[in-house]
Amino acid sequence: MPGKVSVTIVGGGIGGLSLANMFEHAGINYVILEKSSTIKALGSSLGLDASSLTVMEQLGLLDDFYKASKPVRQFNFYNEAIESTGIVDFSCMTDIGGYPAVILDRPAFYDILMKNLPKSKILYGKRVTEIEQDDNGATVRCADG
Repeated sequence: MPGKVSVTIVGGGIGGLSLANMFEHAGINYVILEKSSTIKALGSSLGLDASSLTVMEQLGLLDDFYKASKPVRQFNFYNEAIESTGIVDFSCMTDIGGYPAVILDRPAFYDILMKNLPKSKILYGKRVTEIEQDDNGATVRCADG
C-alpha cells in the first residue's frame, strides 16, 4: 500500500506556483525547489481568460486577480507604418466562457500565486542537477548536495 504522497516541484515559475497552490488547496504535501535566491517576476503583462480564471476561482484567488487586473475589450494590431491590420474582439468573453478577459502585470500575478503558499515550502538556491526515478518514487539532487 503506497504511503502519503509528497511532491517535489522544480522551479517557482507560473507553472510551479500554480501547481503548489493546487496541492496546498488539496492538502497534498509538496516542496518547491527554486534555483534563485528569490522568486521575482520581471514586468511584462499577462492575459487571462476563462481557461485560467476558472482554476483561480477554484483556488479562492479570483477576487485577487480581479483587483489586480484590468478588463481587455480588444487587441488592435498595426503594421510598421502604424496602419491597422486587424482587431481581436474580447468583449463577448464573459458570455462565452463565464469570465471576462483580463490583463495584469507579471509581478502582480506572482504575488497572488505566492499569497497562500507557506514560505517554509519554498527552498531557495536549489539548482536541480539530477532527477532519478524508480518504481517507488523519485530522487531529486541539487547542486549543493
